[in-house]
Amino acid sequence: MKSFLAPIDKYSNLPFRLLCQKYGAEAVCVPFVQAPAVVRGKEQIDAMPEERNLGLQVVGAKGEEVGRAALLLYKRYPFIKWLNINCGCPSVRTRNCGGGSALLYKPEEIKKALAIMRRADALISVKIRILEDRERTLALCKRLDVDFIIVHGRRPEEFYTGRADWEVIKYLKENLEVPVIGNGDLKSALEGWERVRAGYCDGFMIARAAMSNPAVFSNSRPRGMFKEYLRLCERFGMLDLKDLKMKAIQFSKGLPNSAHFRERAASLHSLEELLSLCEEFRV
Repeated sequence: MKSFLAPIDKYSNLPFRLLCQKYGAEAVCVPFVQAPAVVRGKEQIDAMPEERNLGLQVVGAKGEEVGRAALLLYKRYPFIKWLNINCGCPSVRTRNCGGGSALLYKPEEIKKALAIMRRADALISVKIRILEDRERTLALCKRLDVDFIIVHGRRPEEFYTGRADWEVIKYLKENLEVPVIGNGDLKSALEGWERVRAGYCDGFMIARAAMSNPAVFSNSRPRGMFKEYLRLCERFGMLDLKDLKMKAIQFSKGLPNSAHFRERAASLHSLEELLSLCEEFRV
């Protein structure tokens, strides 16, 4: 697995993941699930066996609970190929609850989760952000029993501002025995492959660039992407106007008159109106 679609909260649903895979994503991941909700039986995921190299990401503050949640969902969906602990989410709400990037400072909790996740017949991983310096980041990574590590090249407090630090990602790749998947600011699969060839990482993960163009993994941008997405939603009974408007607005970015399209799409109240608008603008 070299090219990964990131788990995007409230966005990377089953139809979107399948679309990304059609255009070259070698691995995908469901949006992160909350460990407490899974343990209480209140969390489901939209996953299908036909997805290639499907991953599951769990967020939570308590290592044992995170591990149990991952294992519970793996047993329910045994076609999942890799499990992941979210140690990178920078949102204040997630960190204040003790999850996401707050776990970077609680390695013992991460290790508790990993020990439980090892009972699954799947690859085990973590997604992290970088710490105050590269040496501390490396020291943390070396403490974790994982099959690969996904690294977003920003510190938690940077959120998505500035530029991702790919030199730190390269430093980790050169000093760890497990594969390092690089993440941050990649605008195309071509950029990702260039990073791999230059020795910065063993694979790459794309998030925001895929939101507006699922074909980013094939370095192309075919017209009619929304129609393809719509057909997949119809196939799986996942027609939701709010989601369809969000996808249409995202897919229109960079196209002619996209600002005008987004303005009109935001005020629509029916699927028929949205389809007519997409036809007009060839989204």
